[in-house]
Amino acid sequence: MAIFLDTGFYIAFYNNKDKYHSRALEIFQDLKSNNYGKIFTSLDVLDELFTFFQRNNNQLIANRIIKSWFEEDQQFGTILFSTQNILSAATKIFSEQSQERKSLSFTDCLIIANCKEIGISNLVSFESGFHNLINVIQ
Repeated sequence: MAIFLDTGFYIAFYNNKDKYHSRALEIFQDLKSNNYGKIFTSLDVLDELFTFFQRNNNQLIANRIIKSWFEEDQQFGTILFSTQNILSAATKIFSEQSQERKSLSFTDCLIIANCKEIGISNLVSFESGFHNLINVIQ
C-alpha cells in the first residue's frame, strides 16, 4: 500500500492560513500512523511547492522547506523523478484529458503516470480534477 502527496497537501500543511490547513494536519497524523503505507511525491510537485511560496512572497517558507528536505534530510515522502516512460505516459494522459476538457495540469498528469507506474492507489489532493482517475483523499 502506498500514497502520493500532491502540491496542494504540502501548501496546506506548511501554510497555517490555507483553508485546508486543519485537514492537512489531520491527514498528516494518519500518514504518521502509517495508515496509507509508503509516502511518495515527485520533484515536479516540489517544484510547484517552492514556486508557489516564492511567488506569494513567502521565500522564507520555501527556503525552510528546501533546507529541511535537502540539507537536514527530513524528507516527507520518497521523491520520484520522471523517466522517459513517465513523460510519455503523462503526455498521453494530458492529450486525453484535454480532449475531454478536463482541467489537469501537466504536473497532474505526471502524478497520475507515476502512480500507475508504481502501483500507488491513493492520492492526497485538494483538487477535484483527479476524481475518477485515482482514489483521492481530501
